[in-house]
Amino acid sequence: MQQLEDDIREDIQHKKATEYSQMTIGINDNSLATWFLPVIIDDVKNTKILLDLKVDDQTKLKYC
Repeated sequence: MQQLEDDIREDIQHKKATEYSQMTIGINDNSLATWFLPVIIDDVKNTKILLDLKVDDQTKLKYC
């Protein structure tokens, strides 16, 4: 999980600009409900990033 946090922070730092830019992130609903927002909020609130969250219910995923 730490690697994911570091990757997102690095992407946000590179996208600081005068205009808004969009970042698409695929995430399961459990992660969104528990840890994702507290981790990302401080990095995003002072930038011009629009998060496009693609949320899926991991309990409905079929594993091979």
